Amino acid sequence: EYEITVRAEKANYVPAEKTVTAVIKPAVLTVTADNKTYEYGTEQYDFTYRSEGYKGADTSKDVELAVVMSTTATKDSPEDTYPISISGNKTTGNYTVTYVPGTLTIDKNSSLTVEAKGSGWTYDGMEHDLLSGPAAANVEGAKISYTLDGTTVSEVPKALNAGTYVITVTAEKPNYATATAK
Repeated sequence: EYEITVRAEKANYVPAEKTVTAVIKPAVLTVTADNKTYEYGTEQYDFTYRSEGYKGADTSKDVELAVVMSTTATKDSPEDTYPISISGNKTTGNYTVTYVPGTLTIDKNSSLTVEAKGSGWTYDGMEHDLLSGPAAANVEGAKISYTLDGTTVSEVPKALNAGTYVITVTAEKPNYATATAK
């Protein structure tokens, strides 16, 4: 806000004077948190933002925003969406600042794998496991199942008769993408 006084003088006239106020409103600057997607179990989130509304030759380097970003999600948060909060200076220089939150999406972790090895033998009239041992997953606590001819079981399937058997081994755990092996 600026006060400006204008004075006019001329011989044989009473001087005239007028004071006026000039108001220059700050421009609006919008700072928006970028949406992010991470896998379940991520230790640390790298948040970023973008800012729009600079006037003249101003850039983000010319404005002190002091941005702080956070989320309620942790590395143990399940697959879901969470808010990305953003805040900072509400006014700075020639700007008033509006902050727009973002969204953090936690996806299933894709690191789950399962391994199994088929076994083979010559028909001997006895029932044998179709795998050389139980399947193993690389993530502790994963539930392993075996599917043979459309039937799913929790133990290694067995066979008596000669033939070729295709077993699908599946490992599942909440917040992890399902892993399969044949």
